[in-house]
Amino acid sequence: MGLIYRRAAEADKPAMLALAAAIDPDDYLPWVIDGYLKERPGGFYVTEGEDGRLLALASITFIRPGQAFLRAMRVHPEAQGHGVGTEFTRFQVEEAERLGARAVRLLTAESNLAVRRLAGEKLGFRLRGRWSTWWESLSPTLPADGRPAHVRAATADEAEAVDAIFRESQARCACPGVFADSEELAEMFAFDPDPAARPLDEAVAAGHVLVHDGDGPGRGRGPDGLAIVTPSTDWDNGPSLSVTYMWGGPPARLDFLRHLAGEVRSARVRGIQLSLPADQTEALESLEVAWHPEDRRPWYGRLYEKIFGGEVS
Repeated sequence: MGLIYRRAAEADKPAMLALAAAIDPDDYLPWVIDGYLKERPGGFYVTEGEDGRLLALASITFIRPGQAFLRAMRVHPEAQGHGVGTEFTRFQVEEAERLGARAVRLLTAESNLAVRRLAGEKLGFRLRGRWSTWWESLSPTLPADGRPAHVRAATADEAEAVDAIFRESQARCACPGVFADSEELAEMFAFDPDPAARPLDEAVAAGHVLVHDGDGPGRGRGPDGLAIVTPSTDWDNGPSLSVTYMWGGPPARLDFLRHLAGEVRSARVRGIQLSLPADQTEALESLEVAWHPEDRRPWYGRLYEKIFGGEVS
């Protein structure tokens, strides 16, 4: 099958949206397509058959210099099973490298065995780790008391202590060495593993790192848990909170959830968005409290990575 790859143009939007709708009538593509088309470097790309028919589409985004993420791939149902997805992904990897990527990543559902085989067996990606995402308003049955006394924003003079907690947590992390982008929660980037780098300093300075005081504020023991919580927006541009890291024992995790529930009930935000290493979401699910509606369970996936010429951070 002769395939043609090219950057998508504004004129391709109707065909792209029709392809997405043929796969899933409730696809999120209509809400993001305009922004994805405008991205540079990268952007939307399409695959055409020799007859000019649109067979597949996908987006390449650079969430950090040198770090590309492959997303939003859709293959027309009639073209599936014919190698279109494999060759199109191969093209995306080559295009990302041409545009300056030193690392390319993609995230796929744990249940998507076809993409897992494609990445790991056919295209030379390595499994970086397990990830999870969840978007919803917290369950109304979750206990909330506004701001639990044990939870507070980390201060600038605690940056070193916060870094120590973070390094300890990374040793047990299901997906070490990467963060979720606070704006695009299903996209991950690597941070500098050098101990001198202190990757959370900027978030601490911005007031986005919450800590949990194990013995309560002012008791002298110090923090025993941390969470990265960033102001964000939901699909309807309403105020929300994005949680991109949460670590600590059961009391810390429960207090962080109570804090988030209090924020929602105070009407300061409409909902919560989680994008966490899978073990951190599994730890939340192990709590003996219903923090999410039963019909809106977290999504679990696998993060794959391909490096061009050495480690990338």
